[in-house]
Amino acid sequence: MPDRYRDAITVSWDGPVVDVVLNRPEKFNALNRDVLEALLAVQAEVRANPEVRVLKLSGAGRVFCAGADLEYIRGIYTDAAASRSYLYTLRDAIIGMERLPIPVVTAVHGVVLAGGLELMLGCDIVVAAESTRIGDQHMNYGFIPGGGSTQRLPRHVGPARARDLLFTGRWLSAQDAWHMGLVSRVVPDAELGTATSELADELATRSPHAMSRTKELVRRAGDAGFSNGLDLEIESVLGFYRAPEFAASLEAFRTRKSAGS
Repeated sequence: MPDRYRDAITVSWDGPVVDVVLNRPEKFNALNRDVLEALLAVQAEVRANPEVRVLKLSGAGRVFCAGADLEYIRGIYTDAAASRSYLYTLRDAIIGMERLPIPVVTAVHGVVLAGGLELMLGCDIVVAAESTRIGDQHMNYGFIPGGGSTQRLPRHVGPARARDLLFTGRWLSAQDAWHMGLVSRVVPDAELGTATSELADELATRSPHAMSRTKELVRRAGDAGFSNGLDLEIESVLGFYRAPEFAASLEAFRTRKSAGS
């Protein structure tokens, strides 16, 4: 992996399981261009390595992922080309997880917020620590989702629940998320690492051909019109970036964050 990506994520190759950790704990693993390009680089390496059978994703520090790095967004949102490039890189990184020929097992803890939820939704099996809080929350700050939640949430939980979560920005407990079908398993906090590793190791013993074909079939079952929806979402966000309301929301978020720190 290129040196400039090493601070964004850490990658450990352990036999048939590759362990990927979001590595910006001081920023609550917020997603910027470096993180997304690092994820794409790992995906390319996985595709080129037939020995890898499972990708395990987690986050360093206190949370899994608190969403997009809004300081990074603040630096690019007035540049249409840079904004478009970022949003499509985000889209490609999440779609890349969905389209890997191997299962992606994800351990979430702390908070899974906004873009962190969108990244989680692109993974195959999600194991959540029982104290985890999960929410879209873009609407709470006057933002629009740009990483696919307007398209993936309705497919996971149905349109009515998706509208509830997107419009209200409310938090879900890990158990709530499990009941809705957003996470696959809920485990005690202290058991998250062990439970996720054991699951990854178990899946690594399965037939890689059967696993790949099954994953593809499940993905295609809900894929009709999906890419067009993602493109429409990105165009909506790019249009919103040009509105004075977005600049005001971004500044309000920064001010609120500074006041609370």
